[in-house]
Amino acid sequence: MARTFMKIVRFFRRPRVFDTTLVIVLSIPTILAVAAMVVQGAFASPMSAVLYQLSVLPLLMRRRRPVVTAALVAALDCVSIVAQFVTFTTTPSAIAFYSVGRYTSGRRTAIITTAGFVSYATVMELYWRAQGGWLAALISIGVSVGVGQLVRLRTELNERSRREATEAAVRAERRRIARELHDVVAHHITVINALVGGARATLPPEHEVARNALESAEQTARRAMSEMRHLLDVLRADGGDGPDAATGVGAERLPALIKEAKSAGLPASLTVTGEPVDLPAAVDHAVYRIVQEALTNTRKHAVSGRASVRLTYEPGAVEVEVIDDGLSRERHRLARERRRLEERRERSDQSGGRRRRVATEPPNGVRPWAGDGIWRPSPPHGVRQMSRRRRTACRGSGSAAWPSAWHYAAASCPRARVQKADSACTPASPWSEHDPSPAGASMIRVLLVDDHELVRKGFRLMLDAQPDLSVVGEAADGAEAVDLSRRLTPDVVLMDLHMPTLDGVRATELITTELPAVRVVALSTFDLDENVVAALRAGADGFLPKDVSPEELIEGVRVVHRGESAVAPRLLTRLIGTFVRASRPRAVPARLAGLTDREREILVLIARGRSNQEIAAGLSVSPSTVKNHVTSLFAKIGVRDRAQAVIVAYEAALIHPGE
Repeated sequence: MARTFMKIVRFFRRPRVFDTTLVIVLSIPTILAVAAMVVQGAFASPMSAVLYQLSVLPLLMRRRRPVVTAALVAALDCVSIVAQFVTFTTTPSAIAFYSVGRYTSGRRTAIITTAGFVSYATVMELYWRAQGGWLAALISIGVSVGVGQLVRLRTELNERSRREATEAAVRAERRRIARELHDVVAHHITVINALVGGARATLPPEHEVARNALESAEQTARRAMSEMRHLLDVLRADGGDGPDAATGVGAERLPALIKEAKSAGLPASLTVTGEPVDLPAAVDHAVYRIVQEALTNTRKHAVSGRASVRLTYEPGAVEVEVIDDGLSRERHRLARERRRLEERRERSDQSGGRRRRVATEPPNGVRPWAGDGIWRPSPPHGVRQMSRRRRTACRGSGSAAWPSAWHYAAASCPRARVQKADSACTPASPWSEHDPSPAGASMIRVLLVDDHELVRKGFRLMLDAQPDLSVVGEAADGAEAVDLSRRLTPDVVLMDLHMPTLDGVRATELITTELPAVRVVALSTFDLDENVVAALRAGADGFLPKDVSPEELIEGVRVVHRGESAVAPRLLTRLIGTFVRASRPRAVPARLAGLTDREREILVLIARGRSNQEIAAGLSVSPSTVKNHVTSLFAKIGVRDRAQAVIVAYEAALIHPGE
């Protein structure tokens, strides 16, 4: 029974059904009056009934055309008053002006209300000759419009409350999904990446197929983590509470980004086609980041080129196109090597020399390593026993007839002479062009801190495979990390930031305060984490994501041990620009008072992610001069690395998020 009653209520609450029913109900006085007149045998004023019925009918469109409805009803009422017909009821005019207040606002409401009051007051004063007729008109129209406006405001308030509640529920659900992805899925991907990378780092060189398979699995895990980060950025940004949503950067800041690229030495231009429209927050931010990444890559990896950015607005879509005409640095290097080879051939021809064609297949005892296209002599068994991760490459003893553009190593270097001190072959690090850990270097002692044992196991496999790195201990929480640091005094601590008992931020603060010589590298599953900035403020010397490759992890540990920062400039600027707010200056401006104009300018460029070489190129000075300025300003503002310097620049409002 109750369900049937609710169905009937919902049926009559439909706008058209309700308005039709209202007109029928308001027509009842006309029907009753006509019936009474017929019964009494007198029908003195049929026009009054007709006019009243005509004044009721416009109420059918009171929601869609409230102004027209009020005008028609008021005009018919005024005609009835002027003709001195019988007025059955004033209900139609009250409902009409109620609809004006309910469904209109602003100037339209004021105009129709004033016009209605003037019309009714004038007609009533002139034709009814009633005392206070204008006051009655004012009260009738004013109350009707006022009630309509109150209902409209209440309805809008309720609708806004429902919308906010729905949006809050959506944001809460997005945060829940983000937490689940972060705590469950991302953790498993991180563990897979760490274990696969550790296994690849420990494989001997002859297992090339297995190494390639593990490297492919590792790259797949990192791609999955990268897509996971993008997904979380979209979830948080669309909810309005993501870190990127707070930066306020979007397509409107592209001109400033182009100007910044020009100041960095990259000729760039921006072309906008179509009518700009307001984009969703996630799309707007993605447009800015895509162009920013493309310009950064062009500046770093292209040679003698310029970039052209085209932004096209289309119905329901936006297209971003970034074009550069520069050669990649690798192609530029190969072209330069080919030119040098041609020069050597010309000199050989001029001096009567002869050229001969040689096979490009690897000679005996030489095999490719890691798919890099470089033929390297296989190290003897003794070298592999001494260090599983060492490689050897011949330098300076090759045949000049081999194309150096392809970087073939000499095959004439006997394998038996690799270990001799006077041999032309010297050990070479596979991780960088200049070996950062030459023979005889001191051992770097590393402490691993992570609440997941499998992650620690994967990182240990990566680090223990290096001859200059040694894992001296493991900790499962911050309190244990502080205790082990006091007892073991490691050189570098790899610190996870999310741990029970004592988190990584507080542990970092305690370690750096009590043991200034210990360098701390913060670890996090995702790039953008507010705890990363807190760790940098607490004294961490760098930040690495947990899905880091073995090469990047090893290089990061070595870089931090040398006293440098292990945070990439681009990631550092994005990270700190997201979470540091210039509205909290504290005592930073006092520290900047002693900086010269040049030092302040260099500090701003550091905060924008420039390396020393890029700063030197932009200011037309030598890198050594920039290095001297950097050392001086670090001493003046009381920081020890670029990470802390960037924080100081943001807190002092020298640069704002998104710049």
